[in-house]
Amino acid sequence: ILIYLFMKTPAFGALPSGKSLEKVKNSKNYIDGEFRNKEKTELLTDTKKTPIKRLLEFAFEKDPEGTVPKIALPSVKTDLKTLDPNEDLIVWFGHSSLFIQIAGKKILVDPVFSKYASPVPFSNKAFEGTNIYTVDDLPEIDILLITHDHYDHLDYDTVKKLKDMVGKVIVPLGVGEHFEYWGYSPEKIIELSWDEENHLEENVKIISVPSRHASGRLFPLNKTLWTSYILYVDGKKIFLGGDSSYGKHFKKIREKYGEVDIAILENGQYNKNWKYSHLFPEETLKVSMELGAKYLIPVHNSKFTLAPHAWYEPLRELVKINDKKYKIPVITPIIGEVIDLDNLNKVKTKHWFE
Repeated sequence: ILIYLFMKTPAFGALPSGKSLEKVKNSKNYIDGEFRNKEKTELLTDTKKTPIKRLLEFAFEKDPEGTVPKIALPSVKTDLKTLDPNEDLIVWFGHSSLFIQIAGKKILVDPVFSKYASPVPFSNKAFEGTNIYTVDDLPEIDILLITHDHYDHLDYDTVKKLKDMVGKVIVPLGVGEHFEYWGYSPEKIIELSWDEENHLEENVKIISVPSRHASGRLFPLNKTLWTSYILYVDGKKIFLGGDSSYGKHFKKIREKYGEVDIAILENGQYNKNWKYSHLFPEETLKVSMELGAKYLIPVHNSKFTLAPHAWYEPLRELVKINDKKYKIPVITPIIGEVIDLDNLNKVKTKHWFE
C-alpha cells in the first residue's frame, strides 16, 4: 500500500490523456500503444541474465570505485541575472542542464537543480560541487526545452518552481501532460513530434528531430516521445542531442537540415549492457562529424552516477580519442562557466576532469 501511494505522488507525472493522447495516437512513431525508435532498440542487451536480474543489479549493486569523485568538482557561480542581454552565450550546469542566451532570448534546457536525479530521496545524488545553482539564481526564461521525461532531464521540483518564470515550454509528444498535471497553463505548452517545427518568432525556430532512446517515469514505458532539437536563432544553428544512442538517424538529420554550428551531445552514463541507450565517447565524436558540427560540447556527465564507469572517464576518453583520431574542436567547460558563442575559436579545452 505504501509503495502504491508513493507511486501516486506528483513527481511521477501523468500519462497523456484527452487531446494530448489523440495527438500521440496520430503519430506515425506510435505503434501498438507505445512510441518506437526508427531502428530496433533493445533496452538491455546482456542476454546471459534475465531482465529482472539485470534491472535489480543495476538498481542495487554497489557502485565501483571511482564512480563518485572524492573531492568537490570545480565550478563557478556566474550571476545569470546580470549577464549582458546582447551577448550570445551558453552556461552548463552539469549533466544535460544548460542555459542558452541568444539574440536576447533566454533558453533553459533539461534543468535539474534538485539534489537527486530520481523520484526516490537519497538516490542518484549530485556530486559535491555540482549543485551550486538553484531556480532562484535564474532570470526569467523565454523558452523551457525538455528532450524527454526521464528524471535526470525532467525534474519535478525544478519545473514546479519554474512555473511562473517561463514563457513557453517545448516538449516531445505526450510530455505536456506532466506539465499540465503540475499546474502549467496549456497555453504555455507546445508539443512536437519528430521533424515538426515551431516558429516562436521570425528569428527563432525549433525543430524536433529523431533520437534513439526511450521514455517513462513509471511503467508502462514509452508512452511519451523522446527527441533531439535543432535550435535556429539569428543565423546560429545549435544541435541539442538530449539522450540518444548511435544510429542511422544522425546522418539523415544532416542530410535534411544541413550542418550545425555547435553539437551538444551526450557523453556519459553508457554501459555495454544497455549500449542502445547512450553514446560511448568515440560515438559522440563520430556523431559530431556526421552532423558536420564546427564545435562539440559533450554533456550528460560529471554530476550523477547513472552507470558503473568512473565519473571522469567519459571526458577523459573523448579527449584522448579526439586528439589521436578526429581533431574536432571540443569545448569542456566547468559548471557555471560562460561560453561566448561569438568567440568559440578562442575557447580552449580545459582538462579540469584529469
